[in-house]
Amino acid sequence: MTEDFGFKVPKNITKLSLSNFDVNQNTLNILSEYLQTEESVISELVFDGINLSNMNYLCCITPNSKVNKLWLSRCQLKDKGIEDLITVLDETNIKTQLNSLYLDRNGITCKGARQIAQILRTNRTLQSLSLASNLIKDEGILAIMNVLSKFDLDDYETEWKFKYEQRRKRLVEYLVCLNNYNSKNDGNVDKIMLVVNMYCIVLCTNMDTISCIELEKEQRSVTINPTINSSIILTDEDNLKQKAEKLLISPTHPYLTDQLLRSGSSFHCLGNFKIEYLNISYNRCSSNVLSFIEQVLQYQQNICLPEEGIKDLKIEKFIER
Repeated sequence: MTEDFGFKVPKNITKLSLSNFDVNQNTLNILSEYLQTEESVISELVFDGINLSNMNYLCCITPNSKVNKLWLSRCQLKDKGIEDLITVLDETNIKTQLNSLYLDRNGITCKGARQIAQILRTNRTLQSLSLASNLIKDEGILAIMNVLSKFDLDDYETEWKFKYEQRRKRLVEYLVCLNNYNSKNDGNVDKIMLVVNMYCIVLCTNMDTISCIELEKEQRSVTINPTINSSIILTDEDNLKQKAEKLLISPTHPYLTDQLLRSGSSFHCLGNFKIEYLNISYNRCSSNVLSFIEQVLQYQQNICLPEEGIKDLKIEKFIER
């Protein structure tokens, strides 16, 4: 497969640099297929200097690949490219592996910076972020720095937290009922029964007002349905399992842990302490942001564990305009 690049990638290569390479979408598709094979051990991709503004490079950083470090300097991404990229960084929907991201010289403005700040509210995998030599002004830098200290959950986030906790509670109630049912029947529930139960969970937990009793009724009605084709159910077992797993988000999600502070009906997050390296040099900021940056660093120093918080912050120069 890798011969399609014009050369064979050695099996022990962990870093692949295509800087300034003449890349097209077909090249990226071939690379994507290779990165998802067991043979690939590539964990770092360098796309510096490639115009990716009209190409789907995100196919190369799927959860099935081992890529966790991505260089995208001088790729003409602009704010639109950031909007596409944050879908990969959104840990609410899918677990990302990307821990290092370099976005220097991409014409990113405050709009793109705010989008990055928004995703950093929940992403706890990214550790290194470089935004040097972009077009970010005070507003964008302040938005990013703000999520590195204590911030309030907005109405959407608070509603999401309550809805998810309700869904998880309903699932637990249903599984307890199912376990009691199994116990009364000496645990004799065959594979088809388990798949049907999984199917009921997938269906019923998408409904906001379903009760435990209704869940049992739904399970019973599907189980006794004589038209069920067992071969189809067994064939779809993995697919059903994946659907059910998507309904559950890791309990390590920052909005689902006891690390949130509560005041009345409002919640406060202590901040994102996973970012260790941040480069915001050569942006369009004024020196006014420096005092706020100092406050954030002082806050982290007072509250973070030794292994947490920013270790390397680069603000070599701001271009005030």
